[in-house]
Amino acid sequence: MSQPNILIIHCDQLRFDCLGFNGNPDIQTPHLDCLAKDSVNYNNHYTVYPICTPSRYSFWSSLYVHQHGAWDNHATLPGGYPTFPKVLRENGYRTAAVGKMHMNLVYQDIGFSHMELAEQNGTGRFQDDYHRWLMERGKIDRLDLHHQSDLFREETTDHLYDMCQCAQSDLALENDSTEWITRRAKEQIECWEDGTPSVLMVGYRKQKTALSGGFLRYEGWSWNSGDRLLCTKEKRLKSTRAAVCLPCYVVVLISFS
Repeated sequence: MSQPNILIIHCDQLRFDCLGFNGNPDIQTPHLDCLAKDSVNYNNHYTVYPICTPSRYSFWSSLYVHQHGAWDNHATLPGGYPTFPKVLRENGYRTAAVGKMHMNLVYQDIGFSHMELAEQNGTGRFQDDYHRWLMERGKIDRLDLHHQSDLFREETTDHLYDMCQCAQSDLALENDSTEWITRRAKEQIECWEDGTPSVLMVGYRKQKTALSGGFLRYEGWSWNSGDRLLCTKEKRLKSTRAAVCLPCYVVVLISFS
């Protein structure tokens, strides 16, 4: 297995104790739990920087924030820095990203040859694939947009805690970003071919806020959707050789049977 396929599942602001294999009795993640039994599970791991975009750039570039200089969510990774998607692409990998990547620019080339993005409120909203897909159907994720606005945050925060940041979604389940991301990711995995190594990074949005669905709807939310990715192509993904479970990332190296 000189060039394994690589699946990276990224969950936005995922606490380590919000996974079944880390002891949570309420959130059901059976496939991730099974994977964790045969994996390296880091239980003393810390993010390099507690802000979204800078920490993502650090993950991709293997640099501290003070080295790459992207200090906040409006910053970008300067050109010229190597990233692991670029390195993999240069070495024959088919590189793809689905879901939330939170880059500036939205479709910045950090090494992913194919991108299908689903971002949140802010720079890039309505430019990404998911929101264009919604608009083509005359829909908008109004509650998610409202929650992410400064006006909503300035009004009061007490009720956010009282309701555990959950609310009834204004979108049907099939139109929700979690389901959209999972469908697109499955389609990418189905395109994997023998003899052509692939890397797919899948970024879920919904851990950051529980609006537009919440734990009551998904019984574990994106974990269940991320879980289902591990069942995709189950007749061909016979050999899972290695996995690393970090607080916000699950990295799986897969070989075809």
